[in-house]
Amino acid sequence: MSEGIRYPREYARVIGEALIHDLQDLCSKIEISGSIRRNKDLVGDVEVVCLPTATPVEQPGLFDDKEKFDSELIKLRVSQMEWCRPRLPTRMGDRFMALENAPNVPEGYNRRTNIPIDLFVVLPPATWGVIQTIRTGPAEYSKSLMERAIAMEMRVKDGALFYKKYMELIPTPDELDFYNALELQWVEPKDRS
Repeated sequence: MSEGIRYPREYARVIGEALIHDLQDLCSKIEISGSIRRNKDLVGDVEVVCLPTATPVEQPGLFDDKEKFDSELIKLRVSQMEWCRPRLPTRMGDRFMALENAPNVPEGYNRRTNIPIDLFVVLPPATWGVIQTIRTGPAEYSKSLMERAIAMEMRVKDGALFYKKYMELIPTPDELDFYNALELQWVEPKDRS
C-alpha cells in the first residue's frame, strides 16, 4: 500500500482497467489487485497482476522449459503508452514495473494527479495463485499466509509455494489452489484483513 495521497477507488479503477485493456492481448490472465480488489473506498495506488501468454520454445534443450513467458513485450508496450510512464526512480524489471499515469490519462480521470501504478508480472517459478493472493493483501494478511506456510513446512519463494525440505514446487495456478495448499477456507478479497 502506498503512503500519502489517497484516491477514490473508482478513479483508480479507471486507470487499472485502462492498463488491462492495453495489455490483455499479451496476457493469458490480467486482473486488478490490491485495495481496489478489496473494495476499499480510498486507495493509495493501482495494483495489476498479469500472466504473460506462454509461447512454445521451438527446440528446447534437455533442461529447458518447453514454453517461454516474455515480459519484454509487456515492457515494450508499456513504454509506448501515452497515458502512463515509468515512475521515478525507474523500476522496470521483468517481474515488477513501477508506473504512474501521465498527462494523457483515460477520460474521466483527474489529469493533474499522478497515481502510482504497480504492475506485477507472473513469471516462472511464480504462480498466479500465490502472486494474486499476496498482491491483493492487505500486507498483514499476506504476512499471516506466509507464516502459515512456514508452520506447515512450506515456503513462499520467488512468488511460488514450495515444500521447504525438498524445495518441490506446489502447483497453485489459482488463488483457491493456494488456499487449499495452506488448508484454509477461501476468503473473499473484501473480507481479507
